[in-house]
Amino acid sequence: MRPGLFPSQQRAMRKAFKKADKFDHFRKRTRRAFLAMGALGVGAAIGGFFLGRASVKVEAEDSVADSPLESRRQYARDLAQGPLDALVDAHQSFLLVLNRLPPDSVLWSGFARLADAAVSRRDARLAKRLLPTFGVHEVPNQVKQFEQSLELLTK
Repeated sequence: MRPGLFPSQQRAMRKAFKKADKFDHFRKRTRRAFLAMGALGVGAAIGGFFLGRASVKVEAEDSVADSPLESRRQYARDLAQGPLDALVDAHQSFLLVLNRLPPDSVLWSGFARLADAAVSRRDARLAKRLLPTFGVHEVPNQVKQFEQSLELLTK
C-alpha cells in the first residue's frame, strides 16, 4: 500500500504496473531474440567468408603444387636433352627453371652443354646470363671449369 492513495487508486496502480511488467518482459524477450538472431547471422557470414577463403587457398596450393612445377621441370629436362640450338634459343626460360627448382643432374648436364656452347661460340651475352647461376647454386665439378672461361669472355 502506498501512502496517500485511496484503495481504488492503489488497485489501478497495481493493475497498471502488472501490465507494464508484462509488456516489459515481452519487449526484453523480443529484443534478446532479435539480437541473438543478428549475432548468429553475423557469425555465420564471417565463418562462411573464412571457410571460403581457406578452401580457395587449399585449391590454389594444390593446383600450383601439381601441374605447373612439374610441367616446367619436364620442359627444362626436354630442353637439356634436346638439340643444342633449341637449348641456346630458349636459354632464358631454361635458366629460370634451373634457378627455381632443386638440383637435378639432367638439368645440370643441360647447363654444362649451354656453358660449353657459350665458350665455343664466344658468346659474351650468353656468358653474362650464365654467370649468376654459379653464385646461386652449388655447381657440380664438371661445370665449375666453365666458370673461369665464361668470366674471361665477359671481361
